[in-house]
Amino acid sequence: MGLALAMLPLELWLVDSRAAMLAPERLEALGQGQARVKAFPSPLLEQTVHDLPAGAHLVVMTHDHAEDLFILEAALGGTWVSLSAKAKGAALPPRPSPA
Repeated sequence: MGLALAMLPLELWLVDSRAAMLAPERLEALGQGQARVKAFPSPLLEQTVHDLPAGAHLVVMTHDHAEDLFILEAALGGTWVSLSAKAKGAALPPRPSPA
């Protein structure tokens, strides 16, 4: 997905809680596209959502469903995801503590 997005004329933010996934040698192929690629290693990905520019679009694809939920909850202001999960009877996972 990153390779496909990198071909478009946009600013592509890659954020990962695993810094090794954003190593320059892993991202080298992305430089062949039109996108301006920015890499952000961050242990708490949902905090990066607040740094997105106004009008940004968000694609969430992580290695961890709980991490996906935290990012989406931050993107949607915290209310919708919590209410949706509670309405379906789902238990929300505990938030990770900051390192």
